[in-house]
Amino acid sequence: MRYSLCALLFLLCLNALAQSDKELIQKLNMRLDSLNSVLRSERIDNSNKLYELSAINSNLESKISSITSSLDKLALELQTCKTENSSKINGDKSKQDEIVKLQGQLKSKMDSLIILRKELLNNTNQVAQTGANKSVKIGTQMWMAENLNISNFRNGDLIPEAKTNEEWVRAGINKQPAWCYYDNEFANGTKYRKLYNWYAVNDFRGLAPDGWHVPSDKEWTMLLDYMGSKDAPGKKMKSTNGWKEGGNGTNSSGFSALPGGYRQSYGPFVNAGGYAFWWTSSEYSGNYSWFFNLGYYVGNVLKEYDSKGGGLSVRCIKD
Repeated sequence: MRYSLCALLFLLCLNALAQSDKELIQKLNMRLDSLNSVLRSERIDNSNKLYELSAINSNLESKISSITSSLDKLALELQTCKTENSSKINGDKSKQDEIVKLQGQLKSKMDSLIILRKELLNNTNQVAQTGANKSVKIGTQMWMAENLNISNFRNGDLIPEAKTNEEWVRAGINKQPAWCYYDNEFANGTKYRKLYNWYAVNDFRGLAPDGWHVPSDKEWTMLLDYMGSKDAPGKKMKSTNGWKEGGNGTNSSGFSALPGGYRQSYGPFVNAGGYAFWWTSSEYSGNYSWFFNLGYYVGNVLKEYDSKGGGLSVRCIKD
């Protein structure tokens, strides 16, 4: 009688476990269906929604990781159940077959989602490459006519977005690449494009799109020399609007500089609307690199150096 009661309790527990596993898989299926629907909708209109795609890409890795973790946990529970109770599980084989079938369906959707993520990354890079076609010839150099705004290295790897002060500071301390929008606001990204730390600029995977590179301090100097220091090259580089206190330029060079500000290595954002800052590929010393900046109240462009953990705009030049 005692054995029968234990067997009954075991079967009840097994049924509860099977039902719980089934509900978990169904919930994950619903979440994946919803996410797939959103992503496919975004993909259809990706040519006009680069920034939304970038946001999806940055969140997708964590979503997939979470789902994968749930799958692994479920698989372990099922395996444990089969191993410990193999002699008693035959009577409940239909429920186990159903769970295995649902698990297979979920794995198939996971695989589809991973493929879709890769497609989205490729779409984002393709749109970024199209943006690189907005270029202007100044002297013998060919420059991009707007700041860089990509979320992936040249090989397709995702560049981490730092959404908090802690993430930004940690990236600098660990000498890891990172990007952000000014004030972590998407609208500022639309206006000024992305800010990158120098570790992204110098990453071996390549920050600039194919056929382009981040200019050295000498290439920046060549640009300014061509426009002539006497005639205040900054005035020719500034856009005709967007600078505070009447600090707009003529943009006669076509460079279309906007005052995107920058992010300090320890987190705060400063000077949007009043200053533009661009990294060079040239180091000043171990922890510092050269950059050029342009202020609203002056016409000259200054060469300075800053911590490699700072966040500045990037303007690329043709190879």
